[in-house]
Amino acid sequence: MKDVVIIDVPVRETLITQKSDLYGKGKVLISEPEINIVSDEELMNALANRVDFVGNVIYRGEANAGTLNDSASWRIRKITVDGDSDVTTEFADGSAEYKFVWNDRVTYNYK
Repeated sequence: MKDVVIIDVPVRETLITQKSDLYGKGKVLISEPEINIVSDEELMNALANRVDFVGNVIYRGEANAGTLNDSASWRIRKITVDGDSDVTTEFADGSAEYKFVWNDRVTYNYK
């Protein structure tokens, strides 16, 4: 269950607060409220995010809010955790540009 409250505050900033509760398997996890102050400019530049876990690999995609998964407008990175818990981050075709298709994330070469 998530409660999100958006309140306008002076100096043209927006206060976002969220408290989430997660119930499952006889355990209750309650996170404390998170408070972030986000400017109007940051809201206008908001990114959509996608995360896909495949074994020891995490694919993370970012695009402008509202971008479709089959649009060539995503920046995609591949995060690999090896057996020694070392983490490597690589970008699709070695590029941090927003020009990739999220649905094709596993087909790219990462460098």
